[in-house]
Amino acid sequence: MTTAPNELERAWALYELGRYDEAVTRLTALLTEDPDHTRAWGALARAHLKRYRYKEALEASDQALRCDPEYVDALLVRSEAVRQTGGGIAAAEETLREAVRVAPQFWGGYAMLADIVFRRDLLRCAHEAGTNELTPEIKAAVPAEGADLAREAIRLGPEEVYAYEVALFIAQMSGAEEDSDEFERAILRLDPTHPGALSRQTAKAARAEESLARRATDLYADALSVAPDNAALRGGLDKATFRLLRGTR
Repeated sequence: MTTAPNELERAWALYELGRYDEAVTRLTALLTEDPDHTRAWGALARAHLKRYRYKEALEASDQALRCDPEYVDALLVRSEAVRQTGGGIAAAEETLREAVRVAPQFWGGYAMLADIVFRRDLLRCAHEAGTNELTPEIKAAVPAEGADLAREAIRLGPEEVYAYEVALFIAQMSGAEEDSDEFERAILRLDPTHPGALSRQTAKAARAEESLARRATDLYADALSVAPDNAALRGGLDKATFRLLRGTR
């Protein structure tokens, strides 16, 4: 008879391969035999989240938390599931603050909380200004809590791309160009093929070299050798090549 740890391991392997339906089938069978298996409930919640079955993800994460109220992974999944099922940002924030409380040294809780807190504050500032338009003035009025939480996530997880992605999102939305540049460069140190950071950093370098069309073309070509399927880079290369050809006529 297959043991529960082996079944959980197989389910996680299917999850990692993106075979979420099969993972759900195995986990459901495991939980039928062992309904108090905390990590199986947590894995089931994650698999449902990947399938965009938010109601099922919420139910599974709540089951995991009944078994272990301080199971951090279940709290993280629950924060997204509860937001997607109508609980809103406030419910997600409450869950993430609990995750940070029970695991104060885990970068992931801070990163997800930073994202939620920034979105909350941005919407609040727009509401108080009586507009749905996110003007530079509204962005500038957003409190620093979200950005500070993102920095803490980076401090705790300096090798984690997602921590920098959250910090980059906040910096871009806040119009903090120097911070955005810092985070993009950090992302590329960890993941040289990161589509967004690579295309933006290449575009910045090309703009700086726009008077030297051949150099700009070389920059895009070099970047495409790393990420050949990046459409933004391909478009940039086409434009740079056009400038080069126009300049040689």
